[in-house]
Amino acid sequence: MINEKLISNIIQLAISGTDKFLVEVKMRTGNRIMVFVDSDTILTIADCAKLSKFIESHLDRESED
Repeated sequence: MINEKLISNIIQLAISGTDKFLVEVKMRTGNRIMVFVDSDTILTIADCAKLSKFIESHLDRESED
């Protein structure tokens, strides 16, 4: 089951060793995931897209969609 803790753990894997940090994870109905991250320097749209793809690659859409 997808929950905030699982998503937080996946994000921590993705951002470890960077200046980015997790602010908040929110779950909405229909497994809609909202992730709020920030950075000490700069956070680009490309960074957000990369993080989104990383999260999706660690979830099984067939069983969780």
